[in-house]
Amino acid sequence: MINALDELLEELNGLTIVAATIHYETSYEEIALPITLVEGHTPDSLTLFKERLKQITYDNGYGRQYLYGTVWLGNNIWLERHEYDGSEWWVKLECPEIPFYLKAL
Repeated sequence: MINALDELLEELNGLTIVAATIHYETSYEEIALPITLVEGHTPDSLTLFKERLKQITYDNGYGRQYLYGTVWLGNNIWLERHEYDGSEWWVKLECPEIPFYLKAL
């Protein structure tokens, strides 16, 4: 079992969250309301976001996907939730640099 907040904080590795939308499904029939953090959030709203994630504990290695979402970190970096064969994890993505041959002269 893993805690949703602990898992996210480990993936952040000190990076700052700009905005986020995450939702947790307890069953295939139920889609929970998203846990969101708006851009320009206050310290209090960040605390509430983290407290809501801290309440979620689930099995990220077997069965089905429980967490879905995107977390924007700024500087063209974001986290996306991925799943394969019942295991799930965060993937850190970066916008690639535009190749020289596509740049305006």
